[in-house]
Amino acid sequence: MKIQFIFNKVKNPLLAKQGIEHYIQELKSLGYTIDSSEKTINKTFTTYIFSSDVVNSANSVYANDLIPFMEAGNRLSVFILGENSSTPRQSNPTQYPINLLGNTAIVIPEHWYGAHFSTMSLYLLHETAHAGFFFAGKKDTVHTVPAKYGSIVDGNRVYYKDLLKELKPVLELNQSVPTVTPIMKLGSRGENVKELQQLLREKGYFNYPSNTGYFGLFTKNSVIAYQKSQGLVADGIVGKVTLESLKKKPSLAKWGLSPECERLAIQFLELCQQKGYKLKITSGYRSQEEQNRLYAQGRTAPGAIVTWTKKSKHTSRNAFDVAFIGKDPYPKNFDWKKIGVIGEKLGLRWGGRFTKKDFVHFEI
Repeated sequence: MKIQFIFNKVKNPLLAKQGIEHYIQELKSLGYTIDSSEKTINKTFTTYIFSSDVVNSANSVYANDLIPFMEAGNRLSVFILGENSSTPRQSNPTQYPINLLGNTAIVIPEHWYGAHFSTMSLYLLHETAHAGFFFAGKKDTVHTVPAKYGSIVDGNRVYYKDLLKELKPVLELNQSVPTVTPIMKLGSRGENVKELQQLLREKGYFNYPSNTGYFGLFTKNSVIAYQKSQGLVADGIVGKVTLESLKKKPSLAKWGLSPECERLAIQFLELCQQKGYKLKITSGYRSQEEQNRLYAQGRTAPGAIVTWTKKSKHTSRNAFDVAFIGKDPYPKNFDWKKIGVIGEKLGLRWGGRFTKKDFVHFEI
């Protein structure tokens, strides 16, 4: 069973991890195969008040607010929430399970269940049994512990483990879980929108001061501009095709650039394309021996002069040269300053400013 543990503003992560480890060992003792992962988020949730036969007027995180942090492919997403995770402070787990592609949420408020790792483990078993009944579509008996099980702590633990033995087939159900791309459009909110805005920013289409997580008119217009540049349907709605296009990164690995230089080179090429300048890299990393041979050309070796220095940034993987794609890679009447300023805005040094002009050269 795949389980993801999500830590949010947890004050004592060591204790929480001890509780998680104890819980995993308990499940393994029942024959479960566990594949677990962890991540940390920083979110303040708004709680709502509910009443139940167990706790009256308790505060609980609204289940749907958890969905943006749940990843497809897991059977359970376990949120460990610190005291400052919600306003007002949460006092009980999420009471109504949610099903996202066969994945449901378990929520453990640290301040309530985190006093001792075995206590946290017990309530993780408790909530997992709730999830099992949810998936099975059966009447939930987690709260109706038969008298034969005895004490509220040890007896309950045995009862929950007995339930989990019965629920194992449904909890460990091997599902083929599809990855669904959320549709984002005017009015959408959340972490997915923040990721979208960052992708647009990296492509040069979103220059709002911050990634707000709100899909307003500014974001919609940015999306439309990007869609038009890629020949996509320019409707301002982000689905699978637009998102995959945004996430696609051209690879310049063959040019051997440093990670930072490659990142800037990709941004440079994309920004130039937006302006209608379709460029390609023609040269990246050169060994010192190769640079020496190029320097000799037109001096002590046949050919025309192609470089003015032996100490080039090409040898440190921090420079690249460009040319236009097509039959005329170096058009005579083109004003190279048009692409030079694009590179300079990214923080690149442009060869057109050098004493010995090199209009196709950029470096960091």
